[in-house]
Amino acid sequence: MRHTSLVMGNTSLAIALSLLLVGIFAAPALAGLESATPAATPTPAPAPSVGPAFDALMPAYDAARAALSADRIGDLAQPARDLRRLLAAPAGELTAEGAGVPAAKLGEVRALLPPLRKASEALVAAGTLPAARDAFGELSKSLLAWRKLAGRGPGIGSCPMVEYPWLQPPEAQVENPYAGKAMAGCGTVQRDVGR
Repeated sequence: MRHTSLVMGNTSLAIALSLLLVGIFAAPALAGLESATPAATPTPAPAPSVGPAFDALMPAYDAARAALSADRIGDLAQPARDLRRLLAAPAGELTAEGAGVPAAKLGEVRALLPPLRKASEALVAAGTLPAARDAFGELSKSLLAWRKLAGRGPGIGSCPMVEYPWLQPPEAQVENPYAGKAMAGCGTVQRDVGR
């Protein structure tokens, strides 16, 4: 019994030493290998805040952009209604702080509200992708003007093949709402665009 215990003890010691040696000599060879656990996909950085009123529009605007870039007019109804509801507040209630602009530019932002409302109404009423894209383009032009007055905000997308610009998170993959799913990645997004 004592002999068996000694042999088993030596065997355990030999296995432990073998594993240690394998670890020491194999570590440099394994250092360049990827982990077996897949890396998480990085989440795009949020766009710089403009102001509470502008920022409140962005989730519905982004959902509308995604629906149009994928040619899914059925997915456009809810974000279009959300944009219309959010833009329905009287212009007099919008403050410079809420708009994210200096007090001297508040009048210019308030002047954008009627065209924004008109475009959101057209987006709600659009029954075809071309009509929805035109309405979204008009909405985007006014939001882009607001963003420029603030001097910060989402990235500005453009494509030489379409008339209108669009807004989207600056680090996200290009999502062209005007060219459809066949060309959803066509265009560029300007990041860090100031005044």
